[in-house]
Amino acid sequence: MINKARTLAKEYAELQNQMQDPEVLGNPKKIAKIGKRISDLEPLIKLIDEYEKCEKAIATVDEVGDDAELKVLAEEEAEEAKERMVQIEEEMKVHLIPKDPDDGKNVILEVRAGTGGEEAALFAGELLRMYLRFTEEQGWKMQVLSKADADSGGLKEVICEIQGDGAYGKLKFESGVHRVQR
Repeated sequence: MINKARTLAKEYAELQNQMQDPEVLGNPKKIAKIGKRISDLEPLIKLIDEYEKCEKAIATVDEVGDDAELKVLAEEEAEEAKERMVQIEEEMKVHLIPKDPDDGKNVILEVRAGTGGEEAALFAGELLRMYLRFTEEQGWKMQVLSKADADSGGLKEVICEIQGDGAYGKLKFESGVHRVQR
């Protein structure tokens, strides 16, 4: 796993060099493609850098020498580094899982009030407001395509398009029926 991450770190360095190439700078599509790949790799690169710092901290235990106090401090630091390395490896696993090619696409969101009359319509309205706030937090745009208001102030149905980078990836599991019982 670490070898795969280091291979991706080499790819990251090559992409950084390509971004400075005049031939690439003249091609906006290529810049966008390379820039997207760089931004996808950046979280993994930060983890690799932190992992290598932990490796160096562990290696310094042997270099401390005869001073007992320094040796104790170095061993404590090495123990913390080993624990952190385990955490980093778990985080790396998430970044090394291949991404769904559809994750970057936009989403059509449909919210409908089910059976339950006014309560269901009010809940559907609250649900829409929740998704609206979430899209704003993510920096996405939500456009209402169709909306049917209920008499009580809630919603019978709303269909929206959510546009933004990674919208589908974060919302693809948001499905199903929700039941409100008050």
